[in-house]
Amino acid sequence: MASAHRQEEMAALRRTDAIADAKIYLMTRTPGSELSMYELMTRVLKTVLESKPENPVELVNDIIQHVKKGWYVPKPDTLKDDDKLPSVVDACNREVKSITALHAANTDSDDANDLEMEDPVRNLMMMASIFEEGGVGIGFEEMFRIFVHLKELARSRTNLEKVRFWGKIFGLQNDYIVAEGTMKDGVDEEPEEDMNSFPSKQSTEEEDEEAANQEEDGEGEEEGEGKKKIKAPVIIPEEDFRTGTNMKIYYVCTEPGENWIRLPNASPQCISVARQIKKYFTGNLYAELTCYPPFPGQEAHYLRAQIARISAGTILSPVGYYAMPEEEEDDEGGAANIPLEINEEYEPPGMDDLCENLQSWAHSVRYILPQGRCTWYNPLPDAGDDFDDENEDDEDERGSLSEAVPLAPESGPVILTPIAEDRSSAPVEAWSVRRTMKLFPQYSHAIVSSNIWPGAYTAGNTKDFDSIYVGYGHKYEVEPFSPAFPPHPEPEYRLDPQIEEKEDPTVEMEEAEAAKANEDDEEEEEEEAEDGEEDGGDYD
Repeated sequence: MASAHRQEEMAALRRTDAIADAKIYLMTRTPGSELSMYELMTRVLKTVLESKPENPVELVNDIIQHVKKGWYVPKPDTLKDDDKLPSVVDACNREVKSITALHAANTDSDDANDLEMEDPVRNLMMMASIFEEGGVGIGFEEMFRIFVHLKELARSRTNLEKVRFWGKIFGLQNDYIVAEGTMKDGVDEEPEEDMNSFPSKQSTEEEDEEAANQEEDGEGEEEGEGKKKIKAPVIIPEEDFRTGTNMKIYYVCTEPGENWIRLPNASPQCISVARQIKKYFTGNLYAELTCYPPFPGQEAHYLRAQIARISAGTILSPVGYYAMPEEEEDDEGGAANIPLEINEEYEPPGMDDLCENLQSWAHSVRYILPQGRCTWYNPLPDAGDDFDDENEDDEDERGSLSEAVPLAPESGPVILTPIAEDRSSAPVEAWSVRRTMKLFPQYSHAIVSSNIWPGAYTAGNTKDFDSIYVGYGHKYEVEPFSPAFPPHPEPEYRLDPQIEEKEDPTVEMEEAEAAKANEDDEEEEEEEAEDGEEDGGDYD
């Protein structure tokens, strides 16, 4: 009986497996078909049960064709039910609107001088062909779309003298398209609302400094002696508009056709911290950065700091194309903060030199010091201004500061230094140079690529050249990036045996200590009695 029951169970299992295998076979879709046999027969049976025809066997072929046709035809109300147009259609509408406005602006210009005036936007399509010829860039089609919207940016910002496509930085959610602008002479910094939309943590530091200054002046200080004055740390100020790291202004957008958003100015604090961290961009300018050391701002400030670092290290020009302005330097750097001028006596080198010799290319953006500025700022305050002569308690401290050795100003490579002098900490050369075409060298251009900042390229010939960056905004590293650990917290007080907490004694220890105390008391009483007897004998 047991064996018969076992055989029935095995047969039932085989039938279950056979049914499962058959269902899997029927549900398998053949290559090139979006409909399986199981789905087809299910819909055919459903149609027959809903319609209940008189002769379903004769109409089975028509029913199958009807089911297949309804399966492949999309629902007619899919687009009608959407309140908003798809992103692709919306983007196309923006493209058509921008091109129409640009065409209308060119056709409505009756004055021939308007067409002969210098265009504020660089001929991006010519450079796009050169970059595409060298195998770099983002494609001719996207370059054209960006070129159209750069024209729109120049038309909407009348205070811009020149607009250039700086590059594209990839993000996890959205990418950043970056435009570089040069302000007209005599025009102050534009008070855009976009500047106020990126609050920096610099404000809190300024509040701390103001509170510390109030404590120094005696405001908010309680009466009493022993109160020590706390001096706030010196904050390195950012460079003025149109100088140093803020020589140019930058606009970004995530897609061609969207509104251009101006980035905040570059600050030394953001640049210094950006050199110590490595974060991928998210595509959200308002995102907070979680890192150590803490970053004093949002992703917009981090993006601006990386743009300043990449520009200072990768924007090039042929040697001799630019010249230093003929102005004397003053105490604050003078000519170091004045834009470069095109050399009227420029003698272009040969294409062979541009394509083979790194001495033919030079940096055209100023070096950023370790401090985070192009011009050095002395962080040590004047000792005479920090202490009151009437305060006699601080004489020793005042004397030590007056005798302190002043800090040595930071220095770096001078602008227009050939890139052949660059050195890389990684085991790779700092730069690589090649031709765009080897088959027809007479029609080729030079391509200079940075190995320190992968994605940075400079292409062109002796007169027409431009720099572009397409990458993630990170430096090349031999080893994987490892964030720094925070420092160990300082102890609250110095450990001392006198302030250490003792363990509670047990009952046995307390009884032993009490017994010992009693013995000591008895010994003292006996000694006192003996001393009393000796004293009585003396008086007799």
